[in-house]
Amino acid sequence: MQKLRVEYWTTIEEVNLKDLVFIDEAGVNIAMTRLFARSPQGSRAYGTRPDGRGKNVTMIGAISLEGIIAAMTFTGGTNASAFETYVTQVLVPNLWPGATVVVALALIKLLVSAKRLKLWGPDWFICLPILLIFHQLKIVGRR
Repeated sequence: MQKLRVEYWTTIEEVNLKDLVFIDEAGVNIAMTRLFARSPQGSRAYGTRPDGRGKNVTMIGAISLEGIIAAMTFTGGTNASAFETYVTQVLVPNLWPGATVVVALALIKLLVSAKRLKLWGPDWFICLPILLIFHQLKIVGRR
């Protein structure tokens, strides 16, 4: 793990800060509301929340020093075809020469084969090694 971190920082060190682009994804659901609320002392909190579960909405975005450069939302979870669509049709057209994309391991795993990654240019994809730790912790936590 430490070797991966050293490799990561060595690689990132050589990249101009203005050329760094970070990709992340998140999912939300309308039913993701709190079950409890706060209110001033001595009074009760009243409110409503959606009854139906609704559909999951996934957001994938890329951010640089200039701000958000490529974003996409869709219903359902992220899979290989959704991520490939994001990269080929949304992200790549908004990149500039010299841009370096830093992406989480979970998104890299969505790619069916390394060949697809090479089609997009292996020089500009860097995986965050710190996320390997979280991935391993999730696996241990599920046991």
